[in-house]
Amino acid sequence: MIAQSLADAIRAELDRAYAKHGREPWGRHEFYAILLEEVEELWEAIRHDEPQERVIAELTQVAAMCFRYYETGDRYRGPHRAAKR
Repeated sequence: MIAQSLADAIRAELDRAYAKHGREPWGRHEFYAILLEEVEELWEAIRHDEPQERVIAELTQVAAMCFRYYETGDRYRGPHRAAKR
C-alpha cells in the first residue's frame, strides 16, 4: 500500500502539472518523451549525489506523470478502461 505522504506528494505534483499544462491527453509517444525527460532529471539528481529530498522530488515527478497518463487517457486510443471508474 502506498504511504499517504507519498500519495499526497504525487497528487500535489499532479495538480501543479495540470494547472501549468492542462489536462489534454497525450499520445503514447508524447507520454514516453515526457516520462523520459523526468527520468533523466531523476538520474541527474542521483548521478550528482544531490540530497535525498531532491531525489525524492524527482521521483515524485516521475510518478505524477505516470498517474497523469493513466488519468487523462490516450489522445489516440481514448480513456483507459481502469480509469473510467
